Amino acid sequence: MPTPALLGPKSMRALHFVHTMTNHGHTPTAQEIRSFVDARTNRWDWDPLREELSRDTVEYLLDAGVLFQDRGVVTMTPVGQAIHSAALAADGPVPGTPIEVVGRLNDPFTYAELLTRVNDVQDAIVVDPYLPPDDLRALLRLDNIRRVLTLDQRAAGLDREDRRTKLGIALGARPDVQLRFARSADRELHDRLIMPSGQGDAMILGTSLGGTQLTVITRMGSTATDVLRDHYERVWEDGQTLEPIGRHESDV
Repeated sequence: MPTPALLGPKSMRALHFVHTMTNHGHTPTAQEIRSFVDARTNRWDWDPLREELSRDTVEYLLDAGVLFQDRGVVTMTPVGQAIHSAALAADGPVPGTPIEVVGRLNDPFTYAELLTRVNDVQDAIVVDPYLPPDDLRALLRLDNIRRVLTLDQRAAGLDREDRRTKLGIALGARPDVQLRFARSADRELHDRLIMPSGQGDAMILGTSLGGTQLTVITRMGSTATDVLRDHYERVWEDGQTLEPIGRHESDV
């Protein structure tokens, strides 16, 4: 028996709007939310909750404790966050379909599909022992990337110091992202992974983003993800932070 939805599609749309705006640094007003959810479309016009109760969507969500309003701006409550996360998880990939991307990453369609899958991993940590600076620059364009874990060694045709410098320069474009070098070099880092910091499944990458050979990118199950997350969190805590190289506010 399918689990009943806690909120109708228009209410979920309002939650997703608040979540997206907040994640991008804007706290919306109630009127901004109404303007967005009340825009007429062909797909989202009918909402069972709204039709049955004839209530304003935002007022209902505020009364239900899903949204919170203070001084004219609206944020999600912990209840709203939980409902939103559960809805995203329910809409995610069906378990038992581990293969995500097969192809050569020099094919633009395969590359775009890979980045789309990577972008779906919430609050992601990138684990890549030989991460090239070019790959880091590509990944930093995705706003879900939060942390990067790699080795401080020669890789990608660069000597150790040159690679470290170029990684720092790339990081300067997103100083909110932390990059750390694992202290225990050969024993703890060997796979290329994209892992969520919280709920969700990790993905394992068969090659670097700049690779040209045929590769398979696969989704891992929750049990394997939990084991890997626990392992790499310990490696992360013991790692050495690389400072970004970029313009500081005082330089502007």
